[in-house]
Amino acid sequence: MAYLYVVDYKYKENVDSALKSLLEELQQNITSAIPFVRAAHYGNNDSQFGSGFTQTFIVELESKRDARRYETHPYARRLWNVRKEVAQGKYIWPCPTVLY
Repeated sequence: MAYLYVVDYKYKENVDSALKSLLEELQQNITSAIPFVRAAHYGNNDSQFGSGFTQTFIVELESKRDARRYETHPYARRLWNVRKEVAQGKYIWPCPTVLY
């Protein structure tokens, strides 16, 4: 059974290109950096979400236990630090969801 870890990033306006670059980099490297991650996918939601826009980062994990391991992994923590790194005031907040 696959376990999906989904993080939606919600923005007040169009997403900063630096954030796009970071998410693309994480998608390309996360499976080699974190062995228990099966796959990762990053995508844009081009339609408006309320008063802003969203981006979604989805990670497929091997087991339910890996959701917590993923959250505390230093590489995955970069996703949570996006606000400090590149958001420049456009960022609202990441909303993690674990789907079973």
